[in-house]
Amino acid sequence: MERAEKRELVASLQSALSGAGSIVLAQNAGLTVANLETLRREVKGAGGYVKVAKNRLAKLALKDTDHADISGLFTGPIVIAYAEDPMTAPKLAQKFAEKNAKYVVLGGVMGKTALDAE
Repeated sequence: MERAEKRELVASLQSALSGAGSIVLAQNAGLTVANLETLRREVKGAGGYVKVAKNRLAKLALKDTDHADISGLFTGPIVIAYAEDPMTAPKLAQKFAEKNAKYVVLGGVMGKTALDAE
């Protein structure tokens, strides 16, 4: 990926995440493409979004937002679920994790409040 592409990705991710009411991070090691598409459809149907991005670029995108610092959660393959409604992303991520053992919720953020896996 070229530098210009990386800057563009960081800028678009930053604008999307800065308007989010909640953001949930989860590990997705071992999830199939079909499982990930199911998650995307469920979250999108509720008004949210699911992104997979390189950890370093996602940290850069979150750095200049008003959200709490959750950069320590970016280890391994991460799926980012977010929505404007603060309850949408956490609720759907937890529901999906109950059905899929390989989808492990690590935590997230709701405004300036960091959320743990519980």
